[in-house]
Amino acid sequence: MTKADKQAEEIAALRREVAELKAKVDPPKSDFKPMSDAEWRDQMHQMQERRMSYAMHPSVVRDLNVIPDDVCKDIVGRGGIRGPSQGGKS
Repeated sequence: MTKADKQAEEIAALRREVAELKAKVDPPKSDFKPMSDAEWRDQMHQMQERRMSYAMHPSVVRDLNVIPDDVCKDIVGRGGIRGPSQGGKS
């Protein structure tokens, strides 16, 4: 091998190494696709529906506002409302 061949081979190896390093440094191509307005509205609507599935119905809130605090504390303390057959039990 001549000196020129060795240099050409060395340059080719360095170019391959530089190309590998550039591939590692470059961020991967994103598959991001902008969302249409209709898709965004649908996503927000679904999020609101999920959140409201945990909400109490307004009539329940209205009924709870009329019950005295001591009754509410008693219900929470006992873990529920006593049935008629449990009237005398604590």
